[in-house]
Amino acid sequence: GWKGPSYNVAGGSYNNVGDALGAIDDRVTNLGDQMQRAFYDTNKRMDKMEDRMSAGIAATAALENAPYIPGKLTMAAGAAYYNDQSAVGVTFRRTADNGRWSLTTGAAMGSEGNSPLVRVGVSTIID
Repeated sequence: GWKGPSYNVAGGSYNNVGDALGAIDDRVTNLGDQMQRAFYDTNKRMDKMEDRMSAGIAATAALENAPYIPGKLTMAAGAAYYNDQSAVGVTFRRTADNGRWSLTTGAAMGSEGNSPLVRVGVSTIID
């Protein structure tokens, strides 16, 4: 006897066009679902990265400069807000008695709370 054509789709064999098209449709739907999930996950990671970067920008802005007063240890505290993220920071400065140099250190923490932003610096008068 005569046997009609057979269609192979995704490892399965189908004896009629309708079933083969149904299998193709299932594969396309499955692929579309996978792509939608990948886009969702990527967007979620990008949103998280944007929040972390915005918190870092806020932390940088929260580091207020402490006053430069010869012979004194000074402190400054600051707070900042950027793109729905906030931060607080504190900076200390020790200036030499002769006022020719100072050492600063500061730290700030953004609202994402991942890791603190820390800085250290030296200022000097050259001339």
